[in-house]
Amino acid sequence: MATYTKDQLDDLFEKADGFCTYGGKKVHRRKYGERHPQGWEVEHGNPLSRGGADDARNWRVACWACNRLKGNWNASEWRYRLREYYGGECPRWYKGEIVKHHP
Repeated sequence: MATYTKDQLDDLFEKADGFCTYGGKKVHRRKYGERHPQGWEVEHGNPLSRGGADDARNWRVACWACNRLKGNWNASEWRYRLREYYGGECPRWYKGEIVKHHP
């Protein structure tokens, strides 16, 4: 996981109003980097592996589940899949695991 300053994390979290950018799930500021239903991470809308920049313009707040399942897709591709497979909401958790939807 990349290292971000407290100020960078605070600014990003505030801009997202404490919600996952993709599915709108409420996340908890103190759960940054945690594998937790309210955990979140800094996510790159355009993945670094596809030429995306590692700067604030490309950073998004993503719940842990969205960031894990998004993988190498860009933001538009992930939003499409999120609508198709999860009804536009963040993936759900059950007993500490992401519940994967099978279309």
